[in-house]
Amino acid sequence: MVGPTLWVQLPTGRVRLTVGEQVRTIPAAQVASGEAVEADGDRAFVPIRVEYRDLEGTPATAPQDPAVDPAELTRLSLVIGGASYPVPFSAADELSYLEVEQSSDDGLSLEVEFDGVPQSVDESGRRDEGESAGLYDASTRLELLSCGEETEDRPEGAGAAPVRTCRYDLWQYPYLEGLGWASQAEPGAIWAVATAQTWLRADQVRGQGGGCRPGAMGGSARLSLDGQQAIEELPVVANQRAGGHGLGARAAFLVTPSPEHDLEIVSTWGCRLGDRSQDQAFVDRVSARP
Repeated sequence: MVGPTLWVQLPTGRVRLTVGEQVRTIPAAQVASGEAVEADGDRAFVPIRVEYRDLEGTPATAPQDPAVDPAELTRLSLVIGGASYPVPFSAADELSYLEVEQSSDDGLSLEVEFDGVPQSVDESGRRDEGESAGLYDASTRLELLSCGEETEDRPEGAGAAPVRTCRYDLWQYPYLEGLGWASQAEPGAIWAVATAQTWLRADQVRGQGGGCRPGAMGGSARLSLDGQQAIEELPVVANQRAGGHGLGARAAFLVTPSPEHDLEIVSTWGCRLGDRSQDQAFVDRVSARP
């Protein structure tokens, strides 16, 4: 279908609306009954096509809640000549028609509300983003230095052996599925989500009579950001590899938008053999900077 396409960024993906020229008749081939439909009086039909692409334009590492259905949170309206017409949200690429008052296409715009926060875009591309502005900068991931991979030399030129590995990640975004808009929880705030994945070789934790076995290892990881405790813990997969044990932690924080943050990761490891457990803690402090 030929016509202007208006698009907006949602927290969960990107929605596009293509608008065709007004017609007086819907062709019989596009009507379920097989009979053409004529517009009444000063009414007309506008062909539209709604497209939704899940995750398009969102941070690659943003945690997603599979229980959240964007169709239940999204309200679309097409404004033509100053009159507003509701548009059904659909992830399917299907042609449908809106019945409208016959007029010129002057003032064509798309209004969108997602979970109570509105935004709009007109045919020229001019946007009124409001509290949704942060959605249009998908590069909100902040780079963090981490411990990388700690190794130790082995005798007789056998090469270095891994002892501990860590990967840390931090991103900022105005909306978090399951928690909603940060600005509604605290004016001017943004969500920061930190992820830590760590792995420790088993013999670095001492149990009864020596180094621990991988199957006897356990532990936990705790995150804090800029000295704040997490608003909510989020699921994440642990960093698994042979010969040791992995831990994973992900947490959401409500913070002031900033390119600089300090993340503290406390990982505590234990060896559970018999009745004894000896815990060992590692504390990493990493910073996100421009």
